[in-house]
Amino acid sequence: MTFEDCFELGKITKAHGLQGFVTIFIDSDFPQNYYEMESVLVEINKDLVPFFILDAKESSHPQKIHVLFEDVESKDDTQDLIGSRLFLPSEVLPELTGNQFYYHDIIGFKIVDKTLGDIGEITQVFENTGNDFFELLYNKQKVLIPIVDHFLKEVDRENKVVNMDLPEGLLDL
Repeated sequence: MTFEDCFELGKITKAHGLQGFVTIFIDSDFPQNYYEMESVLVEINKDLVPFFILDAKESSHPQKIHVLFEDVESKDDTQDLIGSRLFLPSEVLPELTGNQFYYHDIIGFKIVDKTLGDIGEITQVFENTGNDFFELLYNKQKVLIPIVDHFLKEVDRENKVVNMDLPEGLLDL
């Protein structure tokens, strides 16, 4: 399994207790969809290594769970895992329709504005507390476009285009 075949689920943030549990941060709008995973892929030395989950416990934080991996038996065994990114195969994601999309899937799509036409290709997506943003190059400068339902008119997966109706002057800021 390669990184291209996967999506980043989150990361291991810390040890939890003395029996080998780790706390996992799940970077998803619906973290509960991942509470009952059987395994994950852990990035170790730039490789994806499968880790099987023996036990999982909910945390008081909705985006975190405490997990015990097979062959991780103590807090000492967890130390090399702390900070590691977690991945799952992309095939486990439900297919989205309409204007819904996964951020990792939208990279490389063109943004076409109703007034300005083709304004550039999405190079990155930034997640923020208040608003998430598409990053693209426009007139040789990086610009951020807020991901707002009101601006987003259509996601054309076949042609890799996001059609938007941006407010006048937004790209001049």
